[in-house]
Amino acid sequence: VEGKVSILIYDSTLIIYLKCQSSQNGEPHLMFVDLVELDDKSAQNIFDTLIKCLECYGFSDDYLKKHLVAFASDGADAMLSQKSGVASHFLMRYPTIIMWHCLNYHLELAVSYYNHFQVFFGKLTYCIQDLQRISMNCSYVLKL
Repeated sequence: VEGKVSILIYDSTLIIYLKCQSSQNGEPHLMFVDLVELDDKSAQNIFDTLIKCLECYGFSDDYLKKHLVAFASDGADAMLSQKSGVASHFLMRYPTIIMWHCLNYHLELAVSYYNHFQVFFGKLTYCIQDLQRISMNCSYVLKL
């Protein structure tokens, strides 16, 4: 891989993807790298495990210093915490990279919130209709 590389990881089970260019002017490709089960889900362990995994696939520290441009993950504290998250470990070792809260994760949250809003709105509508029915019954009783 001669072009730039971005690391994308999901969850604390470490699903590792690379978005990379196979040549300097080529189109970027999303490439599945590995699925690693973690015993210790601390940021330091996640970072160390990720670096070891990349080294096993031939991505040396020198290579990453030249080609790594971004790190993306979900918004968990262990991933993006500025003081002790995986992102802070990357910034210490590779100070020029960009940290990114994955847009797919934002989309997933938005859809989830929308679904919760629909359920809430449905219940609210039912309550309002129920109150209208009770109000109509009360006004009927009071007229008698």
